[in-house]
Amino acid sequence: MLMQFGGFVFKENPVKINIKYGRNLNMVNITGCGSIILNRGKTPRVAEGEGVIVGRNTLRKFTELMAVFDESEESKMLVLPNGETFWSFFSKLSMVGEGDVEKIRYSFEFVEDCVKGWQDG
Repeated sequence: MLMQFGGFVFKENPVKINIKYGRNLNMVNITGCGSIILNRGKTPRVAEGEGVIVGRNTLRKFTELMAVFDESEESKMLVLPNGETFWSFFSKLSMVGEGDVEKIRYSFEFVEDCVKGWQDG
């Protein structure tokens, strides 16, 4: 399964994907009792990773990905290679040059849109 964001399907899956799951925990000091932990629920999932574009026309292919990033003002459905899906914002995109015109490394980050996910769910 290829990674997909909205209608954009990545030509190749990223070489590295890290999905972060978390909880919003706050420590509160209560006079005479010590500290307690308040669990305020889950934090938005974050999918970050790295990919490589190889072959001919690498800059054109990266420009296509950059256009998806530039045009993504709203959240869209993110489909990860493991089959996990969630509404997300395309929050970061970086190009890492290596001096080779036939190889461009890039990194990305998607942050879950919990509001849209709750509306659907």
